[in-house]
Amino acid sequence: QAAPAFMNMNRPEFQDVNVRRAISMAIDREALNRLVWHNLAKGAYSVGSPALGRSWYMEPEDYPPEVRRWVTRDVKAAKDLLAKTAYPDGFTTKILFWPLQAGMGQTAEALSAMLKDIGITLKLESLNSTEYTIVIAQYPWDKPDARHSGFLIGLISWTAVDDIYQYAYSTSGRNRSVIQDPKVDQMIMEQRRTLDEAKRQKIIRDLQTYIVDQMYMVPLPIGPHAEVHRPYVKGFYYKTYGYYDGEPMRDAW
Repeated sequence: QAAPAFMNMNRPEFQDVNVRRAISMAIDREALNRLVWHNLAKGAYSVGSPALGRSWYMEPEDYPPEVRRWVTRDVKAAKDLLAKTAYPDGFTTKILFWPLQAGMGQTAEALSAMLKDIGITLKLESLNSTEYTIVIAQYPWDKPDARHSGFLIGLISWTAVDDIYQYAYSTSGRNRSVIQDPKVDQMIMEQRRTLDEAKRQKIIRDLQTYIVDQMYMVPLPIGPHAEVHRPYVKGFYYKTYGYYDGEPMRDAW
């Protein structure tokens, strides 16, 4: 799985790429790993999932320098970027999270503290499971009373390479950042049509680089996955496909 923060780009404050980049630059991802995940997290710099393997998700060294800076903590540079926008002194928004997802509450609190450094105030709003389900079903969140008016944080199912379609394609019902970019759509379709694995990996990496350059989704650390079962249960092991381990359960039986 992966754990990006989604900004509702129907909102004017998130429509400026410099605002989105400044937000990312204010985040200390290594500190998040220490504070929330006890240095066990991966994928802090990628919108892909570490579960897919190193060939598919990104680390800082995989980005060109002009993109790597957007995922590098630099409060001064973030303030300078924000000064070029309509929000030079920051703004107030909210961050929605479902606390039953491991680490999400702590992550929201840490992000609130970090973004204060550039004048952005995050109001924490905890959702129960029913509320969370309702919120993520409200896409495209373009009504004035839509609850997702700021950040939405939570784990996403990213257990197959093509799952990037769900969270980035313009007409997908899980496009939680409301990305409307023909270039993103084109690359998603191109990787679907590409059978050569090495060529497909390049397209996916180029796509992730572009998404991070535009900061359509803010990459954050994702903690470890643990499974506990009786030793006599056979054939039950971690796989990089399926949702909530449905396929491994099926295989075990």
